[in-house]
Amino acid sequence: EPKDVRGESDRLLRDQRIKAEAHAVVLDQDFLDSSAVGVALGASGVNKREAASDLRRSGALLGVPVRNKYLYPSFQIDEARARVHPVVVEVNRLLAAKDDPWGVASWWVSGHPRLDGARPRDLVGGGQQDLLIALASGDD
Repeated sequence: EPKDVRGESDRLLRDQRIKAEAHAVVLDQDFLDSSAVGVALGASGVNKREAASDLRRSGALLGVPVRNKYLYPSFQIDEARARVHPVVVEVNRLLAAKDDPWGVASWWVSGHPRLDGARPRDLVGGGQQDLLIALASGDD
């Protein structure tokens, strides 16, 4: 007997719309490409992109795949000290950024109820690093 697939197709379309909206919010951020990350981190040598790739593969640096390359939200980089903010490294690893880059990017750039709607990315470099770690850990 034929099955009514209308409900299933509506659910799939809704899920795709939600995913597209989340991607749009993420892509509205400031990004660095791999070479710019390498320069910001003070990498030397011919292939400055390797620094970003190595950090992304280790889970320390969030990189979202866009077409045939990775883009890195710029808030992660402490350019004055030529490093990834230590709290960003810890949070990215807690949230498994290397396995779910889009989900983790969305977490960083979306308003959080425990922050009165502020975004976790807005706390990077400030005095509330313990709060970021608690939020990423799911601690109350």
